[in-house]
Amino acid sequence: GALFWLLRNLILASSLFQKVLAFAKKLWDSAISIRKIEKPGLFIVYTFIIWLCYWLMTYVVFFSLPDFQELDLSFVYFSLLVTIIGAFGYALPVPGGIGPYHAAVIFTFIAFQVHPDPEVSGNLGRTFAIIIHSSHLVLQFVGGALGYLYLVSRKPQDSAIVAAG
Repeated sequence: GALFWLLRNLILASSLFQKVLAFAKKLWDSAISIRKIEKPGLFIVYTFIIWLCYWLMTYVVFFSLPDFQELDLSFVYFSLLVTIIGAFGYALPVPGGIGPYHAAVIFTFIAFQVHPDPEVSGNLGRTFAIIIHSSHLVLQFVGGALGYLYLVSRKPQDSAIVAAG
């Protein structure tokens, strides 16, 4: 604290601090922009449902392999943890989260000692990440294709859609 107090003017003037501050302001502006949408309550409900589905999708995978059945884990809490930490891997600017997501899941399995042997924990994490990532990819592909077919097949009802289409 004392070092920060002495160097505060230097720190506050640094370009790195200014970039972090600008990023934080953009993040805040994005978060409060929810007030500008037509139905913010419905947006929040849909967002919650989407994240609930992501979590349940992660939870169900724990029952898919016999190796996971032998673990002494609370799958409810651990699947929520894997979902949250894995989301940071998806959020990185990498196409489809390929790589960072897998690393985040493997790290979670190793850090929380899913198995006493770190190598086994890593292998379980790797298997788990591949299953989850593959199922997300299939879900996004099928959902995107169905959404596209729906949009293409329906009659334009809004002039804005006609102008954009």
